[in-house]
Amino acid sequence: MPSITMEIFCMIIIVFLTIMYYNSSKINRSNPVHSLFSSFAFATLICVALEMNASYSLSNRDKVSLAALIFSILLFFVSFLIVLYVCFVYIRRVINLDLPSLKKIGNWSNYVVGAILAAAMTLALLSIQVINESVVIFNSYVRYVYILFGVYELFTALLIVFNYKYINLKRRRIICMTVLIQILCLAYQAFRPHELFAGLGITLVVVSYYMSLESEDVKLIEELGIEKENANLANIAKSQFIANVSHEIRTPINAVLGMDEMILRETREEKTRQYATDIKSAAQTLHGIINEILDMSKMESGKMEILPVNYNLRTLIKDTANIVQMKMEAKNLRFEVDVDKDIPSGYYGDAQKIKQILNNILSNALKYTNTGSVSFKVSGKSLDNGKESLRFEVKDTGIGMKEEDLDQLFVEFKRFDLDQNRSVEGTGLGMAITMQLLTMMNSKLEAKSEYGVGSEFSFEITQDVWDDTPIGNLEEEHKVTEVYEQSFEAPNTKVLVVDDNAINRKVFMGLLKATLLDIDEAASGPECLELVKKNKYKIIFMDHMMPDMDGIECFHKLNSMEDNLSKDAKVIMLTANAVTGAKELYLNEGFDDFMAKPIIPEKLEEMIRKYL
Repeated sequence: MPSITMEIFCMIIIVFLTIMYYNSSKINRSNPVHSLFSSFAFATLICVALEMNASYSLSNRDKVSLAALIFSILLFFVSFLIVLYVCFVYIRRVINLDLPSLKKIGNWSNYVVGAILAAAMTLALLSIQVINESVVIFNSYVRYVYILFGVYELFTALLIVFNYKYINLKRRRIICMTVLIQILCLAYQAFRPHELFAGLGITLVVVSYYMSLESEDVKLIEELGIEKENANLANIAKSQFIANVSHEIRTPINAVLGMDEMILRETREEKTRQYATDIKSAAQTLHGIINEILDMSKMESGKMEILPVNYNLRTLIKDTANIVQMKMEAKNLRFEVDVDKDIPSGYYGDAQKIKQILNNILSNALKYTNTGSVSFKVSGKSLDNGKESLRFEVKDTGIGMKEEDLDQLFVEFKRFDLDQNRSVEGTGLGMAITMQLLTMMNSKLEAKSEYGVGSEFSFEITQDVWDDTPIGNLEEEHKVTEVYEQSFEAPNTKVLVVDDNAINRKVFMGLLKATLLDIDEAASGPECLELVKKNKYKIIFMDHMMPDMDGIECFHKLNSMEDNLSKDAKVIMLTANAVTGAKELYLNEGFDDFMAKPIIPEKLEEMIRKYL
C-alpha cells in the first residue's frame, strides 16, 4: 500500500504543474480544451487526497470505524470515476483538434463513457461486503467493475485507432502513452485491490499531459499549426473561388467569341466586320485575364509543368506575331519581326509555354506603347553539346519605366506609375507569370528601360534540335489570314452536343456549320440518355455542370446502358471548368478527351478530325 509520503509527493507535483499552467502566458485558458486541463488537474488533486485518506483508513482498520472506512473508500472511488470521465472528455477534445469537421467525435461518446462509469459505480457499491459488522471485503461483483474499466479503456483506444491517421504525431504519442498508463494502473489494482496505486498513475497522466500538450513550446507549435490550417483553408477557399469565377466568366465569353466568330465568317460588310473585330479583341483580353489568374493558381499549387514536344519555330513565331499584329495596326504602331534566317527550324521544348512568354512580353510592350514601333527579334547560336541557345528580344518605343520601378514589374498584381498608366488594361500578372515560367526553363528575363524613351526585354533558352533545316526568310510571314475556310467536311457523321446552355449549343453548331456534320443537341443528361437509344453517334461532346444530372454522372450511365447505340462513341468533356487538375479529373473518370471553353474554332475542328 502506498505510503503517505508518496501521496504527498503526488499532490505537490499536481499543485506545482497547476501553478505553472496558470502562470503561463502562452496558454489560452479561455479555450475549452485548455481550460479542461485545469479541471482535470483539480479533480486529480482531490482524488489523490481522497486516496490518501482511503489508504490511511485501510491501513488502520482497528482505529477507524466501519462507517468511516466504507465512506472513505466510496469517496475515493467516486473521485476516481470522475477523474476517468474528465480524462476521457479531455482526450476527446484533444483528438478533435486534428479531425476534419465531418469526423469530429460528438458528445454521444461522453454519454457512453458516463453510462459505463455509472454501471461501474453501481457494481462497486454492490461489491462491498461487511463481515461480523467489522471487516470489509469485496465480493465477486468487484471483477465486473474491472471488466467495465476494461470496456472504458477499450472504447477510448478504439476512438484513437479509428482516428489515428488524423491525429498530430505528438498528440498521438502522448494520448497512447496515457491510455497505457491507465490500463497498467487498473490491471495492477485488479490483482492487488487493497493496494491503492491509482493516484500515482493519474499523477503520471497529468504530468504527461502538461509536458506534452500544455507546455508553452507545444502551445507555440499548436498556434503555428492553427495558422497553417487557416492558411490552407484560405487557399482552398481561394481555389474554389477561382474555379467558380473561371466557370461563370468562361461560359458567357464562349458565347461572345462564338457568335462573334460567326459574324466574321458570314458577313462581308466592312463596318460590321470592324465592330466584330473589336468585340473579339475585347473578349480575348478578358479571356487572357482569366487564363493569367488560373496560371498563377497553378504555379502557387506547384502543378504547372514543362511539357516538351517537337515544334517548328517558324510556326511558333508566325502564330505569336499573328496574335498581336492586328492590335499593333489598330494603334498605328509599326511591328517589326527580325528572325535570323540561318537558325534551325525544328526544336524540342514546351512550345505552348514559350508562346505564352512571348505573348506576355509583346502584349506588355503593346499596352505601354502609344507611338512608334515594337520590334521582335529572334536569333540563336549553336552549343558544343549539339543544342541551340535561342535568344528572343522585344524592344518598344513606349513610355518606359523608372529604374526604381523595374523590380515591381515582376510582382504579382503590382502596377507602377498609376497616375500615368491608369487607363492601361491588365491584371499585373503577365510578367510575374513570365518570370516564373522562365525560371522553370532555367532562364531569366532581362529588362532594360529608360523613362519616356522605351523598354527592352530579352531572354535565352537552351533547346534540343530535331530539324536543322534553316528557318529561312520569314518576312511577311506574320500577316493575318482573315478568311475562314473549314478544314474538313463530313456530311454523314452524327455528333451530339450536351449542354444546358442554349447559347453554348448554338455557338457549337454554328462554328461547325461549314463542316456539314449532322449535329444533334441535348439540353440535359436525361435527354442525352434518350437520344443515344435512337441514334448512333461518332462523337459526344458533354458539358460538366448541368442541373439534375451532371456530365460525369451522365457519362457513367451511358457506359452502363444496355440499349446505348453509341457505346463506341468518343465522349469529350467540353466545359468552362478549366482550373488546375480539371483535365486529369475527367481523363481519370474515363472521358476520351477534354476541351475548355471558350471554344477555339481551329482546335475544335482539329479534335473532331482526330477522332473521325
